[in-house]
Amino acid sequence: MQEEPLSFTLRTLVRLIKQRFDSCVSHVHPDVTTGLHGWILGYLYDRRGKEVFQRDLERTFSVQRATMSAILQRMEKNGLLVRLPVQRDARLKRLELTEKAAGIHRQIVREIENTEKQLLSGISPNEELQFRQTLEKIRSNAENAEKAEAAKKRGKPPAALSLPPMRKFPGK
Repeated sequence: MQEEPLSFTLRTLVRLIKQRFDSCVSHVHPDVTTGLHGWILGYLYDRRGKEVFQRDLERTFSVQRATMSAILQRMEKNGLLVRLPVQRDARLKRLELTEKAAGIHRQIVREIENTEKQLLSGISPNEELQFRQTLEKIRSNAENAEKAEAAKKRGKPPAALSLPPMRKFPGK
């Protein structure tokens, strides 16, 4: 029997984990409706006192501008964050969590910790470390491939990307 492609396995795993996190987060508070809202709260919570802008979130979470704008508008409407002007450039608005959001974030952290314990059940610390290192390599390869594809579409050669040779799937 032929093994399924790794990309299919990863997609399935990501979907299952996303469903689990969305479920956990939405149980914490009705204003936090998706796992991404929870991750955004965490990102902003960890950077309290620093300037964080919408574009930082777009890059960090690989989300397009329009999508992130809609998410932030909803979070702002729900009283989870405020957009504050920046002295040096009136066009820029830094993002800041509200006290309500900080409390919700602390609850979400507890839920995430419990979920991660469940996900890593039966996996040794060494296996977890190896898995994380392998995932980081896969992410880097995917980002490099994305950059190469974007450069190709623009008609420019990719800038010093180290793309590994393509592997064939077993049985092909």
